[in-house]
Amino acid sequence: MNKANLMMRALYFCGLLLAVLLFLAFVPAEDRTNVAWLNLGIGLLIYSGYWGKFTILFAPIQKFANNIPTLSSYWIALAIYSVVAVGGMFVFARMELSFSRQLLFHAIFLFAFFLVVASGVWASAWVRKSDEAEGETISRLRTVQSQAASLLAELEIRPDATSAMAVQARGILEDVSFLAGSTSPQALALEREISGLIDEVRGLFDDGAPTEKFEPVLARLRLAIRQRKTL
Repeated sequence: MNKANLMMRALYFCGLLLAVLLFLAFVPAEDRTNVAWLNLGIGLLIYSGYWGKFTILFAPIQKFANNIPTLSSYWIALAIYSVVAVGGMFVFARMELSFSRQLLFHAIFLFAFFLVVASGVWASAWVRKSDEAEGETISRLRTVQSQAASLLAELEIRPDATSAMAVQARGILEDVSFLAGSTSPQALALEREISGLIDEVRGLFDDGAPTEKFEPVLARLRLAIRQRKTL
C-alpha cells in the first residue's frame, strides 16, 4: 500500500471520528435516541459511499477509464439513495414513526441501492465483454482478409498469373473481402479453416503443384467461404 492510499484512509477515518465527535458534542444526551444514532449511521454510510469512490480520481488514468461505466451507475444510484435516505429522515421525523419502522424503511432503501448498483455493474461488465468480443472478431476477420489480399497481390505478379488455377483462386479469394464480422463459434472455426486453406494454396503455388492438387483445396476453400458468408 503506497503513501497516497494510507493518507486517504487516514483522512477517511478522521472524517468518521470527527462526525461522531460532533454528534456527541452538539446533540444533548437526552436526544441521543435510537433514531438519532440511526440517522448518524445513515449519514456515515453515505459519507463512506462517496469517499470510497472519490479515491478513484487519484488512480492511474487507465484504471479510471476502465471504471467509468461502473462508476456512472454507482454515482447515480448513490445520489438517488442519498436524497431518499436524507429526505426520509425528515419525513419520518414529521410522521413520528417508531425506530423499528424507520429501521425497516432504511433497510429497504439500502437494499434497493445495492440492487441498482449490482445491476449497473452487471450491465457494464456485459457491455465491456460484448465490446471486447466484437473487437476480437473484427481483428480476427481483418487478419484473414489481409491474408487473402496478400495472396491475391502475389498471384497478380506471378509468371503463371493467367493460369486457370490462378484465375480460379483469385475469384475465390476476392469473396473473402465481403465477409462480415460474427462472434459465433462456427464463424471462428470457419475463419481458422479459411486461414489454413489460404496458406495451403500459397504453398501449392510456391511448389508449382499440378492442377489435380489445387482442385480439392480450392473446392474446400470455396465451400468454407460460402458457409462463412451465411453467419
